[in-house]
Amino acid sequence: MLAGCGDRGTDDADGARQHLASRSAWYSTLPSYAAMFEREGVDGPAGVALIGDEAALDAGLGRLGDAGATDYLAQIMADDSASAARTFDYLASRCAS
Repeated sequence: MLAGCGDRGTDDADGARQHLASRSAWYSTLPSYAAMFEREGVDGPAGVALIGDEAALDAGLGRLGDAGATDYLAQIMADDSASAARTFDYLASRCAS
């Protein structure tokens, strides 16, 4: 089963979630996404995105695996090159293991 959501490696998870929430609120206007967010008990994409340091990203991927995901489609949601590189490097390291 394929799971996919936004990813961002950062030490400022709260700030990154706020930034993502402000840029992606329109997803909640789409009925299929609104229904999914309601089922998940979140307000929008920031509530399901994997955001945080490497330990938080590991925990998020673990939850997806526990829920039955066998494959993962990552979408890097960084707004600066350092965070994008950190996220890419993290994801690449997970593919190698």
